[in-house]
Amino acid sequence: MRLRKWMFLLVVLAMVAAACGDDDDAGDTTAATQATTTTMQATTTTEGQPFATKTPGVLTVGSDIPFPPFEDFDDGGDVVGFDADLINELASRLGLTVTWIDTDFDTIFTQLALGQFDVVASATTITPERAQQVDFTSPYYKAQQALTVNENETPNLIAWEDLRERDSVAVQTGTTGADWAIENLAPNGVDVREFPAAPDTYNALEAGQVTGVIFDEPSAVEESANRPGLKVVQVIDTNEDYGFGVDPNAEGLLGALNAEFAAMLSDGTYQAIYDTWFDAPAGSVLYEGDGAVAGGPTIPEGWPRELVFGFVPSRESETLQDNVDVFAQVLADALGIDVTGVVTTDYTALGIALGTGEADMGAFGPAGFVLANRAYPEGLELLAQSVRFGDSTYHAQWFTNDPSICTGDPVEGAFYYDDDGNVVAVGPTDSPALQVGWNGDGTRDDTVSAGLRCPEPVDI
Repeated sequence: MRLRKWMFLLVVLAMVAAACGDDDDAGDTTAATQATTTTMQATTTTEGQPFATKTPGVLTVGSDIPFPPFEDFDDGGDVVGFDADLINELASRLGLTVTWIDTDFDTIFTQLALGQFDVVASATTITPERAQQVDFTSPYYKAQQALTVNENETPNLIAWEDLRERDSVAVQTGTTGADWAIENLAPNGVDVREFPAAPDTYNALEAGQVTGVIFDEPSAVEESANRPGLKVVQVIDTNEDYGFGVDPNAEGLLGALNAEFAAMLSDGTYQAIYDTWFDAPAGSVLYEGDGAVAGGPTIPEGWPRELVFGFVPSRESETLQDNVDVFAQVLADALGIDVTGVVTTDYTALGIALGTGEADMGAFGPAGFVLANRAYPEGLELLAQSVRFGDSTYHAQWFTNDPSICTGDPVEGAFYYDDDGNVVAVGPTDSPALQVGWNGDGTRDDTVSAGLRCPEPVDI
């Protein structure tokens, strides 16, 4: 588990009047100055810790919105999301109401340092560079980066290592994703294109203007789920922690926020809010590494923190995906790790995904497993095999609508190989592995007709 340093600052602030208003309106600047003066005289207290805010009784929060699932606008224009729920709870415990200011991420820390907000809540990673400008609360989320691609344009791109010279990735200006891409991709000739807002990066990917997007994993998962054709193909472990930025001139506020956040961790409020927005336990600061979130199932040592389970497509693809999602959720709840259920585009894709490590487990049809096992003889291990009508084998079938290939009129039944490798003619219910629509007791459904075979085997 990452080390968390809870910073409880028991200080008495000698507050100096200072204000930063809106340069577009001199009247607003005057009002802000007066409000700050009032705040200096009427501090709020939590467990003996004085703190000040820009406006008495109000926590002014800067954020680059939208960035779901951390912050977004609902249909009524209110700010919702994981960050929003945490901020609203913290403010409530401090006796404050919340005012949100939507602003550009690229300058958000400069604005905070100048006192234009009390707090920044915008899925922000704590970095040494940012910490030189502003203060940060205790970490509230463990983050990673992710590579998202447009499957319609690059179906074979499954990892950032596959990016080549003259490929391009979109990033948001000022983010740690941009820093990572510049450090790891640009030296390989990959064009790193910066965009001012998060949605712009995915718009460019949808339009085929870039090869991929590098962005924080939760946002990437959210965006790809709502944009057909986009898919998160790789999670990049960058070992990041999110924290709320705090006005560096308001140490009393930082201490109060950290104290209330620690209380939220202890009383279960934090985890309840987390579970509202995320299924994966590993992002929680209460996640115990090789175990689960406190109170959840214990993960044995050496187990992965996430599992990708693949399935081959069927005619009822939408129903299959719904069932796979339920299956993945049940498995995730039982294991205490993140489980992703994926329906591959074709029968060979699952074999490739398993053989290359993009999937951990898979449910194959027999022909698909044979092909995958031939392609990756050292990479696949059979864990379970279904039994149908008492038989664990399955026979491939050849069909024709031209009975003239037979030496005589077709008859009911089929051919199959016996244990000695001899071709044997059988009736329609004589081999359990060949029964389709048969009930296992010599009867069949009324809608199922008996299969036909040639009187003698046909050489092909």
